[in-house]
Amino acid sequence: MTLSFGMLKPDCIERKLERKVFRRIESVGLKIYKQKYVFLNQYQIDIIYDSIQHHSYYENMSRFLLSGKCDVFIVKGKKAIVNLNKIVGFKNPKLAKPKTIRRDFGESVRRNVIHSTKNISTFKKEVVLFFDEPI
Repeated sequence: MTLSFGMLKPDCIERKLERKVFRRIESVGLKIYKQKYVFLNQYQIDIIYDSIQHHSYYENMSRFLLSGKCDVFIVKGKKAIVNLNKIVGFKNPKLAKPKTIRRDFGESVRRNVIHSTKNISTFKKEVVLFFDEPI
């Protein structure tokens, strides 16, 4: 069993999609291991989105993430990072594969409902922002 980190973004919470998204995640054999609601701060956003800080859209994306409550979570299961990323789908909902969370619920690249960690390195950086999880 392995772990992965994810975050339901403010658009997901506003649209009351949490249960539907968690059911999708569980449908691929992952279990919600830990979960809590948070209001992000800029430091957390800078860590989670470190690789895109240089883009022109970063400031607008940050404002969006600061605009409301998020739901951060850890999933547990076989190949958790790979399987969570598969069910989440590509960042642009229009280009995401059918039956992925972003394709079915996302409205745009920014308002795409969910974030999922890319790999074990980003998992280690992201999970400690919200959970006291031994890695």
